[in-house]
Amino acid sequence: MVSFQRASQFGEVMKELTFCVQGPIVLDSSGGNLTENLFESIRHFYPGSKIVFSTWEGERVGSKRGIQVIQSKDPGSGLRYRNRVEQNNINRQIISTVSGLNAVTTDYVVKMRSDLLVHGKSLGTILSRIPETINHEYSVFEKYVIVPDRLTFSPRKKLNPALHVTDMLQAGLTSDIKKLWDIPLMSLNQEVFYKYVSPEISKEVSDHLPEFRAEQYFWNEFIYRELGIRLPDTRARRLSNGFEVEDFFNLNIIPFRFPTIDISIQKEIYADWSKNDSWISAIYAHTYRDWKQFARSRGISFRLPLRNSFWEFRGAIYGDFYKKGFDFPPKSKIQRAR
Repeated sequence: MVSFQRASQFGEVMKELTFCVQGPIVLDSSGGNLTENLFESIRHFYPGSKIVFSTWEGERVGSKRGIQVIQSKDPGSGLRYRNRVEQNNINRQIISTVSGLNAVTTDYVVKMRSDLLVHGKSLGTILSRIPETINHEYSVFEKYVIVPDRLTFSPRKKLNPALHVTDMLQAGLTSDIKKLWDIPLMSLNQEVFYKYVSPEISKEVSDHLPEFRAEQYFWNEFIYRELGIRLPDTRARRLSNGFEVEDFFNLNIIPFRFPTIDISIQKEIYADWSKNDSWISAIYAHTYRDWKQFARSRGISFRLPLRNSFWEFRGAIYGDFYKKGFDFPPKSKIQRAR
């Protein structure tokens, strides 16, 4: 039986942990600095850890006590949708993430967006217990990578794009997270794929101009570099060689709900998501419960602390209700989860 072993004591891991915050300075509607809130929350709960802030030239960063600031040249962005003014920031995210990770010298790293917030030490507690991945040809990391289940889509649930692992937060060994982000920039043809390369795609899909959503692009390119395998299409349940997408997830990542790891999103646009987190996760996410079913089949033993288990248990209960036909939250809120 494979079991989770403590990588080291919690305090020792915290000394070998860097929070790599990636993105712009984010303000709320009243001008409040959400990114500064994030920095303060990290200092409060992880005082022994380092902070790297990777952003753009021209951002009004100001004085950042105890924070290493990396300012990259902004590559700009294309359009994400045909009929909506929304930016495709895939190349921005790759450049700023890689620049930030290159500055990390600790054994562990939490790569996170600049609009998140830390509420406690649960992420560090779980991070200190990360196990080595099992011996399998598709285990590509040395140890498991922690992600939120928010925007980590299951190909078997209601909103089912494949290889869609969230880019909001990823935590693990620095060497593993650097490996994950060692991918090429999106080409111009991929940025406007549904406008010029594949105009016959149905209206439901073609409103989205790039060939892949950001999260899909990152993982598709990563798998291709590691294994030489492509995703046949954006909703495929299997890789081109027939291997299950979900099993690839389960061999390499462990998804948790945001409350389990004491993280939340500050942006006002996500307020409804936060209120209905368990229901939305039940609708589309590849969850910790899904991972546990796989883990049991492979002899992987892991038990969350009681407090953290509560949040995952609550999410699982909502998932059971949803499977039995309770369609809540309202459809408008489900659409926002896309």
